[in-house]
Amino acid sequence: MTDMDSALVKFLLVDYPAHRHKKAEQIKPLRRECPQYKKTFELHDDPEKMAILCYKEKGEAVIQKDSNTLVEIIDVEEYIKQFPEENNEYGTKDERINYKCDFIVGPTDGEAFILFVELTKSTIENIRKSKLLRAAWQLASSINRFYQAGDFFDRYDKKIALFSYRVDDSKKLSRKVVENMIKMMPPTADRLSWNAAMKIIKAHGFTFEQRLYPTPYIIE
Repeated sequence: MTDMDSALVKFLLVDYPAHRHKKAEQIKPLRRECPQYKKTFELHDDPEKMAILCYKEKGEAVIQKDSNTLVEIIDVEEYIKQFPEENNEYGTKDERINYKCDFIVGPTDGEAFILFVELTKSTIENIRKSKLLRAAWQLASSINRFYQAGDFFDRYDKKIALFSYRVDDSKKLSRKVVENMIKMMPPTADRLSWNAAMKIIKAHGFTFEQRLYPTPYIIE
């Protein structure tokens, strides 16, 4: 860690480990990338953990910047794996407590915004029936986990929980299907669980948003 690191990096490398009774020296370097010269970039949840940023049309999320703000993307899923003791604290009564989202996106300087991001690539049916609800809980649980260490994220002006999904179907989507997916909700049987996840997200001042790839999330 250096004096040039962002407040987010310092929180993840010092403050949160201290909350978990760990020293900074015990924490691995963050898997982190900075698209310094790109106004538009794509994120990819690479199972091999080779890269976060990817070539055009290869990702599951498109992020567009309308300003010159420099941003950083941190692999929060990999980071949280360093605290396996959290699983034991909550037991197996509700496995959703231990869900993790993929990335956090924030400015390298300043406090204009923060994004918790979950990505997926799957069929329309799978996204609607299972992944949407799971993504909501992955975002809610990740946000709630860090708030147990304090109100660090309240410093940001705009707080977003973003679920970006790419449809893995061979056929071209009709306009009607696209419109339905943009305003997608989980099955009726899952509404109580969905509402519980939304309640957690909103309680911490975050707004839940969805993007159907390649519709970008725009950082203003």
